[in-house]
This record gives sequence, C-alpha cells and structure tokens, in this order.
Amino acid sequence: MNQKAELARIQQQAAEWLIRFSEPEEDEAADVARAAECQRWCEQDARHERVYHQMQQLWSSAALTPATTQRKVRPQRFLSLALVLGLVGMHGATALSLLVSGSAHGNR
Repeated sequence: MNQKAELARIQQQAAEWLIRFSEPEEDEAADVARAAECQRWCEQDARHERVYHQMQQLWSSAALTPATTQRKVRPQRFLSLALVLGLVGMHGATALSLLVSGSAHGNR
C-alpha cells in the first residue's frame, strides 16, 4: 500500500474511533474494553496515535465535539464520519500540519 493510501486508511480509522467514543456504551465494562481496544490500536503504529489526536483537534475545531452532538439516529453517525473525512480530504495534510504546528507553538 502506498503512503497516501495508508495515511487515508489511518485517518478513516481514527475518525471511526472518534465516533465510537461519541456513542455511550451500555456499561462501564464495555467502556473500559473500548478504551483498551483503542489504546492497542494507537500502540500498533506511532502514526495511529498522532493522527487520532489530530482528528480530535479537527473534530473540536469543527464544533462537532462528541459531548455536543446527538447520536440517537444511526445515519447521523455516518454523516459525522463523512464530514470529518471530508474536512480531511478538503484540507488534507495542510489542515493536519497546521493543527500540529499550532499545537506545537501553543496556538489553538
């Protein structure tokens, strides 16, 4: 897989993790299991954790924080995922690099 395709795959997975965390689990054990699964994913490749945190910043900057969005209807999940991936697609590496450079300099 080429680097561009690999980065796109990682970005999609990171966006899916954000959406999973925006949906409440049925119980605490399921929540702990989900967090552990995400941690394992982040540890598989250094890019996973970096892109996940970049996606969190992008998600927040788009005012789509999981705490403020409603997840009662399943199609909304896919709309949110499409929006996040669309923002990444529109702005690509430029948006992500701005987020990283902004956070490196203490800007938000």
